[in-house]
Amino acid sequence: MTRFRHLIAVVVWAMLGVATAAPAADDSPEERQLRTEATEQHELARLLAPGPNAAEAYAKADEAYKAYFAQHVDSPHCAEMHYAYGEFLYKIKRYEDAYAQYMKVVSIDPKGKHSKFCAESAIFAADEMVKASGGVGRAPRRSTESVPLTEQESKLLAALDQYSKLFPEDPKTIKIIYKSAYLLYNKNQFKEASHRVRVVIGMNPRSKEAAQAVHMILDSFTLVEDWENLREVSKAFRDQEGLGSSKFKGEVANIYMRASFKLVEVNYEEKGDRKGAANAFMAFYEEFPESEVAERALNNALVYYQHTGDDEMAIEAARKLTSKFPDSNYYNWALTVLAISYGRLGDFAEAIRTHERICVLEPLDSSDWRAEERTRIIAESCCALVRAATDGVGVPVDADKAAAAWNKVQALGISTCQKPKSTLP
Repeated sequence: MTRFRHLIAVVVWAMLGVATAAPAADDSPEERQLRTEATEQHELARLLAPGPNAAEAYAKADEAYKAYFAQHVDSPHCAEMHYAYGEFLYKIKRYEDAYAQYMKVVSIDPKGKHSKFCAESAIFAADEMVKASGGVGRAPRRSTESVPLTEQESKLLAALDQYSKLFPEDPKTIKIIYKSAYLLYNKNQFKEASHRVRVVIGMNPRSKEAAQAVHMILDSFTLVEDWENLREVSKAFRDQEGLGSSKFKGEVANIYMRASFKLVEVNYEEKGDRKGAANAFMAFYEEFPESEVAERALNNALVYYQHTGDDEMAIEAARKLTSKFPDSNYYNWALTVLAISYGRLGDFAEAIRTHERICVLEPLDSSDWRAEERTRIIAESCCALVRAATDGVGVPVDADKAAAAWNKVQALGISTCQKPKSTLP
């Protein structure tokens, strides 16, 4: 009863704003009494929970801890008491107050008995604070502007950084640093996140966190549409030995490939540089011949070479396209360009051979979206053979093939091809 009366007196005087004895710094009987009172009330509350008397016991324990810290700020037992109070507060879900107690333990003695536990518990408490405030916020979609951390997020970041600084060798640290980087990344604070990302990669290049950190960096370049850096950095990560799994390497290689393709579009296509675009798309194909956009790159190069009148390069692109992608939607178009380019260069023998390849193709079913274009291309090549056979181009044309070409034109119902004056067999 004496301890209870003393406790009540301390609390009442504190509430009235009347000074009691100056805070004690030694291990005095009074300090021991208040310390024992707080811990006993805490234990009583724990034993009574979740019974009907638990709430009153928790309230008394809370007041007992407050009374202790009102009188003893430099006691040798302060760290122990802050730890116990933090655990008490976390139990009753007063996470912000628990966070403050855990951080206090670490500040008193960073390498103390409970410091590591409290450093991690501060992270848990801050997580709960963030959840209660609505969760970790993200910058608006497609925005590149940085967004400040909320008060709760700032406390979480402080706890994360504190743990990683004090316990760099702990197995949990790599996950904790990655978590801090991700928090900043979500706020578009890329510069602040990048340092932590590099630390994660350096700690264990083959870890899951390292792979995630790399993707975080690359995603930030994509968000700000920095294709040049995206290409260079993704290539560096792709080539870095010991970084990530084979699956990860494939993912980063794909990012490098797509960034390279995007750069061609940005640097040449969007600026109307047809010659530059043609050469760049051709170079892309040479570097990524097995990529999922290799066929498209070749076709783009072919289109631009034709537009710029570079028949030699148009022939090279068309030959690659027709040999590598015989089932391509661009196949017929490539053959047509091939025939035309040969003709413009005066290589009529190759032009005729190419027209013959096209003329023997069969039309597609009318339900196929490519049917109309294919029919037109076949008819044009057949007409070219007919004209070559009757008008003469300096290259002999097989009469039977020319006759078959004329018959095919008739069967296709194309009226744009007029029968020449010369008689076909």
